[in-house]
Amino acid sequence: MTPGPIPPFPESLCHRCGAPPRLVTSDRGSVFIYCPLLQRYPAQPVVACDVFVPRADTC
Repeated sequence: MTPGPIPPFPESLCHRCGAPPRLVTSDRGSVFIYCPLLQRYPAQPVVACDVFVPRADTC
């Protein structure tokens, strides 16, 4: 299995959340991570989050 592309802010807690986050790219090429639980774009990288729910496939 080949790994997929490296996500923006790979150290962010968002990538391990069961929410799941949505990546949004602006017209200028900037990438933002939208959190459906917070209903906003948190400052990245997220290292602590009160509403974090681990994905089922994360050990």
